[in-house]
Amino acid sequence: MNKKHFMYFIWATTIISLKTYPTVFIQNGKRDTWVGMIIASAIYVFFTLYLVYIMKKSKTYSLLEIYEKALGKYLGSFLFFMLLFSFFCILIESASIEANSMHTNMLIKTPPWYLLLFFVIPAIYTVRQNIYTILMLTIIGILFIMAAGINLGIQTLLYKTPSWIFPIFENGITKGFILSTIQMIGLYSHIMIPIYLFQYVSNKKSSAKSILFALFIVVQMEVVSSTGLFMTFSMPRLLEMYYPKLIQTQLPSYFDFIEFGELLVMIQMIGGWYLKYTITFFVLLDILKKEYKKQHPALIYIITALVLFISYWLSRDIFTLFKFLDFFTYFSFVQFFVFPLLVFTLFHMRQNIQLKETITDQEDQENYEEDDSTI
Repeated sequence: MNKKHFMYFIWATTIISLKTYPTVFIQNGKRDTWVGMIIASAIYVFFTLYLVYIMKKSKTYSLLEIYEKALGKYLGSFLFFMLLFSFFCILIESASIEANSMHTNMLIKTPPWYLLLFFVIPAIYTVRQNIYTILMLTIIGILFIMAAGINLGIQTLLYKTPSWIFPIFENGITKGFILSTIQMIGLYSHIMIPIYLFQYVSNKKSSAKSILFALFIVVQMEVVSSTGLFMTFSMPRLLEMYYPKLIQTQLPSYFDFIEFGELLVMIQMIGGWYLKYTITFFVLLDILKKEYKKQHPALIYIITALVLFISYWLSRDIFTLFKFLDFFTYFSFVQFFVFPLLVFTLFHMRQNIQLKETITDQEDQENYEEDDSTI
């Protein structure tokens, strides 16, 4: 795939989480959350470009190799295994939220287990295909999702009051503001999923502009989405909602019969989470296949069964699910941001040291040859 195809993987994996359950971090940040979103967005952009820069400079695109060279074989392998476990947690996040959100807001009489079956089982067929099939599905899905998002943005304009986003920092920079920013960085850090897929990009050297453009689209969507919530709902009302975007899209009504909001948000929710689920599942299977030589046909069914069981347990009770999501944001911050940042930095430092040692050895060899010829 080329650098433009890579943009779709970025959009499919880093947009949907922050837009679906913002209540998790709004509980901490309150009205200042949208400012924290801007800060988290800036960190997200620099973090992504930093990782890509190190991979391109070292010409090393295997995450396992980077982890082992940075931390040693045993510690590197352990942290990489934790990264794989984190990918598995994203599968649980995707399946459980899709089932619970639809059951809670749209299809109340449809039980979560029924929604889960029609989510995880079709995904089995998708993830068994190659990366080009996943890419085509992602491109088509993102086009529909973005079209629905633009339509919804236009429809909800009349229901927004810009003055409601103020005042900010009424109580100064609070602990809650810092925690909410950390949570948002954690969800942004799911960029590690497409970071793994960067190895499949054919024209890596000239990919910086395309990646920067993709990141800019993500950032503007998240900032507009977060500010839009504060412009639509009062703070006390917003804190009572679990999926505020689903409520927000129920507001538009024109001529007392045109109400496309719910249909469009269902396209966004189901399509967005399905794409994130299938891409993450594909990455997980690809790592097991290439790095650990695990390619048993039953593996995909075992993982699906585990996801189905855990997701059902979480999705049947919204309070349990949101406790998990609250923990998951901090878990993502550590596993997808803190550890990769440390690992890639150590890897970069070691590569520079090795490069300097190589240059020094070459210079010593040249000096030795010159002295030998003089004698």
